[in-house]
Amino acid sequence: MVYSAKWITQKGKLTQENRDYCAVALCGNKAIYVVVDGSTKGSQSGVLACEYSKALADQFVINAG
Repeated sequence: MVYSAKWITQKGKLTQENRDYCAVALCGNKAIYVVVDGSTKGSQSGVLACEYSKALADQFVINAG
């Protein structure tokens, strides 16, 4: 099975960095695409968004396998 993903994101105006994250996990004929938008208000929201998207993808592979 062939999967294709195109990720486009744009930095907002309130922070110097982009806090958007995505994760893609494939397991057999199943797939999950996760998009997480880190909040502007929290100083560590980008880290949280990154870790959350990775954890969701990892759990998908563990449970779908």
